[in-house]
Amino acid sequence: KTNSYTVVIDNTLPHIELTQPSESAKIFGAANKSTLSIVQTGSVEDLWTSQIADMQGNIIRTYTWSNAGPETIVWDGRDDNGVPVSDGVYSYKITSVDRAGNVSETAQIVNIIYDAIPRSVNLMVRGSPFSPNNDSVKDVLTLEPSIPNAQGLVSWTMDIVSSGILVRSFTDKKTPGNFDFDGKNSSGAVLPDGDYQAVFKAVFNNGQEAQISRNFAIDNTPPRASVRSETPIFSPDGDGNLDAAVINISSSKERQWLGEILNEKLAVVKKIQFSEVPPAMFEWNGLTDTGALAEDGFYSFKVSTTDAAGNTG
Repeated sequence: KTNSYTVVIDNTLPHIELTQPSESAKIFGAANKSTLSIVQTGSVEDLWTSQIADMQGNIIRTYTWSNAGPETIVWDGRDDNGVPVSDGVYSYKITSVDRAGNVSETAQIVNIIYDAIPRSVNLMVRGSPFSPNNDSVKDVLTLEPSIPNAQGLVSWTMDIVSSGILVRSFTDKKTPGNFDFDGKNSSGAVLPDGDYQAVFKAVFNNGQEAQISRNFAIDNTPPRASVRSETPIFSPDGDGNLDAAVINISSSKERQWLGEILNEKLAVVKKIQFSEVPPAMFEWNGLTDTGALAEDGFYSFKVSTTDAAGNTG
């Protein structure tokens, strides 16, 4: 009589439940998407083996579970030696063969994209300061955003900020182009004079975000000036008595001012350039731009300028 042996019949395959990540979740590599979570559960087996492979089928990362069920793993984009893998497309596969030779059903994730290529954004601001007062002179600010590598762009925003407060925002999912800012807030009202920031930010599907800011100014206040004659009549004959017209000037500080002496026909006979602030008192000796003595008659004096924002006063 032979010994008795127990024979176990096992036709049950090792069981695996592998959650398929969304297409967006399968793209990772930086910032808040620096890792990929692979969620899975399964039956307890002698050995489970999972592998991450590149497009050529080379195994770059292996995970195993002995006498246990498979657990969720978090892949950080590194190989078995702890070295970051190259940017590219990868796949994940998990399998088990139990003692009866039953092989688990195919469970895999394909088209995993590891992308750690740095992203950046640029922004040029042209036309600052500007004066959005509808006079057709420097009414808009030109914003020139650009993204050198727009691959994986999810969205971008252009925020207009004053002292940390958001006053206007633009956003889109397409690669940005140049556009004009009309100097108005979200309600359509013209923003007050002052200093502002344009903050350009882009978000990418690998988790990266890039941001840059540029300063600009709004100035709708025209230059201010007033003049007053101290000598309504003068005789530039060199006799030492009323030889010059004395004119008092008061003005705001600008880049420069232009003074002009005009005759009765409003023709300019004398031009004087002033820097920043004209003198409080100006004397005209009666000579024209040619050096000749002006003819007898009535004359007027005016100062004018156009500031950096296009305002004329």
